[in-house]
Amino acid sequence: MRMRDDYLVQALGPWRKAKAPLSAALARAVREALLDGRIRPGSELPAERRLAAALGVSRGTVTAALERLRDAGWVRTRQGSASTVQLPAAAAERIAPLSATGEAGSVIDLRRAVPAAPRDLYLQATRRATERAGPLLAEHGEPGPGIPELRAAIAGRYSREGTTTRPEQILVTSGRGPR
Repeated sequence: MRMRDDYLVQALGPWRKAKAPLSAALARAVREALLDGRIRPGSELPAERRLAAALGVSRGTVTAALERLRDAGWVRTRQGSASTVQLPAAAAERIAPLSATGEAGSVIDLRRAVPAAPRDLYLQATRRATERAGPLLAEHGEPGPGIPELRAAIAGRYSREGTTTRPEQILVTSGRGPR
């Protein structure tokens, strides 16, 4: 399924703010959007010229970004066809403890409902989350109704599914009750 230009632009977010060449910043934004689930693996990117126009960059910038992504296995391109985003083999590998593999003689610990994750990608996501957490750490620490951006995203999803919802109607909790 080919992505609409406007959807991709929105999924990439403010990618130009990175202190890197535009092609490197664009490639990074595509990788992060794929890892964060804003772009689905197997989605077809718009044609290079259309993508360049939608992003307000030169076709050369888009070509260079796609080349970086292809070299690292994040994009597959066939001559005359659309470029398709994918997870590279290294990103799809899972590192799991023996107990989670279910091998003979192992015990599966059901106290943790955490799937195994590719170590490098997990560490990258953790670093991104830490970088974005600065404003949250500066708050007073009293529990409130939840992060405004998360509440807005949840309300938007409910509204798109037919239940008109405002962010102030959403309460996000940690999920922990009294002990």
